[in-house]
Order: sequence, then structure tokens, then C-alpha cells
Amino acid sequence: MRLTVLAATLGALAATSASAQTVDPYSPLPPPPLPDDSGQGVPSPPTGAWEPAARVPPPPPPVSSAEPDGTAAPPAVTRDRVRAPGPRVRRTRVTTGPLTPLALGMDGLSFELEHAFGEHASFFLGPRFGAFPKTHFSLSSGLRFFPSFREPAPAGFWIGPELWTAFEYNAGVDAATGASYGYSDVGVFALAMAGYTIVYRSGFTMSFGAGLGGGVSIKEGTGLVVPNPVTSNRIASVTGTTGVPSIALHWNIGYAF
Repeated sequence: MRLTVLAATLGALAATSASAQTVDPYSPLPPPPLPDDSGQGVPSPPTGAWEPAARVPPPPPPVSSAEPDGTAAPPAVTRDRVRAPGPRVRRTRVTTGPLTPLALGMDGLSFELEHAFGEHASFFLGPRFGAFPKTHFSLSSGLRFFPSFREPAPAGFWIGPELWTAFEYNAGVDAATGASYGYSDVGVFALAMAGYTIVYRSGFTMSFGAGLGGGVSIKEGTGLVVPNPVTSNRIASVTGTTGVPSIALHWNIGYAF
């Protein structure tokens, strides 16, 4: 009798344990386990079967900014950084031509050196020599301002002051009387000039302009004067200082570098 009761009790316990391990299909499932490092797979939550794990690609290696020898790599050349070289800017002009106030006469030859010291200004200096009809030497200097923004100095339209200092000597013989004469003339002229300068890519340059001004003439000596055509004495003293208005013309050609 006792054996029968013990067997019945053990059977009831076994049935209870089996029913406790039964999985309810409607109960929420636990979260699936994370894939391991071996990549062999993880168990499938519903069935418990093993499935292949998805591999995550490794990150790309960092790009080195140095060359193999350890020096810094040059920056990458892009289309925005590549620019065609612009035209050469020629700042200095060496020229020659008839450049003088008309009060000094148009004979002789002048030379000029001009240099730009910025985008809109230049300084120039030049001598002039002449021998006919009177021997003279003069020196000019001044500033030129270029208001245009289209091209840098010394090219383009310009305005500016100019100063002339001249020395002349005139001598001759009166054909009627055979008497000789001679006098020196020192002149100082201030001019307001305007003009235009062209500088070609080849270096050839030319400039032209005009201006108004005036100055003083200081003479000393004797000269040929004709106060009265009847008198035979046509040589007299010309010593004195006089004011001289002047119209100036400007033209020269040369090379710029």
C-alpha cells in the first residue's frame, strides 16, 4: 500500500515539473543574444537553431598627411587653385622725344626716366639738350597721377604738375653792322599737364599730352633788338627778368620694364 502511494506521488511531481517547463507561445520572447566575436553565429530566438551572424566591415585606415620620408604631403591641386599667370606689370619707362615748353623752342632732344611707386602714381626726371637756333640745357621733373583702376601706373590717363629749369645761351653777329652779341637766359616754368601713356606687352611704350603754365625768364647780356629799322645800332642790353606764359606739348617713345 505504501509503495502504491509513493509511486503516485512521484508521478504527480513529474507531471507538475513538465507542465512548468512548457513554453507559452503567446508570452513575450526575451531579447536575442548579441553576436559573439568568433562570428560562428547566434541561436535563433524562436527555434534555438544557429544562424550566420552579419559581419560589420572594418573602418578604412586613416589617410596619412605625410610622405613616406616623414615630410608633409603637398596640398592637393584643385582646379580652383590653378590660375593662369597675369600679364607682367612694367613699372619703369625710359623714353626720348621732343618734350619741352614751347617757350624754350622745339629744337633738341629730351630723355625721360619714369618710375611708378604704386598703382596710381609715378615720378619722372629727364634732361633735354639743344643746339639750334640757340644752345640750351634743361631739366624736367614732376609727378603723374593715374585715376583709372583699369590698368596700373605708368599706363593710362594721367594728370600732374611738372617743373622745368632751363639754361640757354644765344650768341650771334649782326649782319648789318658786324657787331657780335650774346646773352644767357635762365628760365623756371611750372606746368599743369594731362596726357595718356600706352605700355604694350612687348615693352614698347609711348606717351602724349599737353598743358598750360608759365614762369620767369632771367636774361643777362646783349642781344639783337630792332627798336627802329632806321637806326644802325640794333644791339642792346637785354638784362632783366620777365614773366613768360607757356603752352607745353608732350610726346615720347621708349621701352618699359
